[in-house]
Parts: sequence; C-alpha cells; structure tokens
Amino acid sequence: MNEALCSVVRTLAQAESEILLLARSHPTNWQALTATLPERWTRGDRREPAFEFRRAPDFKCLRTDLAAAWRRASAQGPFGELLARRATELESDAELAEQIGSAKFRAFAQRRYALGDVNGADELALSWCRLDAESESGPRVASDDWVHPLSLVNQLQTQMSNCGVSIPIRVDQRLAAVGLGQASNYLPAKRVGSHCTRSMAMCCAGSLLGNQRTT
Repeated sequence: MNEALCSVVRTLAQAESEILLLARSHPTNWQALTATLPERWTRGDRREPAFEFRRAPDFKCLRTDLAAAWRRASAQGPFGELLARRATELESDAELAEQIGSAKFRAFAQRRYALGDVNGADELALSWCRLDAESESGPRVASDDWVHPLSLVNQLQTQMSNCGVSIPIRVDQRLAAVGLGQASNYLPAKRVGSHCTRSMAMCCAGSLLGNQRTT
C-alpha cells in the first residue's frame, strides 16, 4: 500500500474515532426515561419521549479532511475507489452527527441510508454465494493463528503497521469471530479456527480495516 493510500486510511480511522455516530445518537436521559415510560404506556400515554442528546459537534474541519481524502483516494485505482466511497460515507455520517436532536436529522438519515437498488443488491449477494472459495490455490492457514505470518490476524497486524494505524484485534471465542475495535465490527465470515489462503486473509483484513469502528 503506497503512502497516499496509507494517509487516506489514517484519515478514515481518525474520522471514525471522532464521529461515533451510534454513541452520539444514544439519548443522555435514557435511564430516566426507562424508569417512567412503561408506566406511561400502561396508562395509554402515547406521546413521543422527550429525548435529550449531547451537544451537537462541529465537524466542519473533519468533513474538509474527508473530502480531501476522497480526492486522494479516487486517483489510486480500485482499492482507492473503495476508500473514497468510505470517505464519502464518513462525511455523511459527520453531517448526520451534527444534526442529532434537530428536526433535520430524519432528512439527513434518509439521504445517508437510502435503500438504493435492492434487487441489484440481492443479485450481487447471490452471486457471491455461488463463488467457490475452496478452489483457490495456496496454503490454507487458521484465521486466528498468531504464529503463522499468513493468518488473518497477522495480515491485520501487517496492514495496520503499513498504514501507521494501531487498533486492538479481537478474537472472540464465544462468537467465534475475528474483529477490530469495538464489538460491533466483527467479521463472522472468517470464523476463529477456519482456514483461508493468503489472498483471502488479505481481502478480509482490508475489509475489517476499512470499516473499523474505534471506541
């Protein structure tokens, strides 16, 4: 991975750690509401709860950095195009985080999470299901083998080192999955103990790194 792409990955990782959209979307008064809502609903009170949120952030500078990352990534071939798409998603997430608690939030959320071509997505998923991953040649290594350099966990370590990124790698025996950062970003498709080739591990590592969520 060249320096331009490494720079983009560092920008995306930093943006992830600052935006924290799900955490910011959690009402600060949720505990108080859970103590009163059941009784209110039992009485037939169907008024919407008065949610309170943390002060909305100002991500103007961050969105500028993400736009610049998009421009750099767009000129770096197919992998750069994937990172550019992620930069666009994060820029939208930053805009959405700025609107939490406002009347504009719904419109921003509908734009960020538009359904798009649902039929096309189904067809693409079915085509992936028909792929014969077992036909790939090369040695197959356990995904959670911390000794073998070609394993998924070590491919993650290598790619993060190349990009100057440091994120804890999780191997959850209960979920039988390998992941990065916080618990929502597991990659259950590559289960603990499963075996994959070097290229498969690199692809999975890139997927996890590109979509990592830091706490």
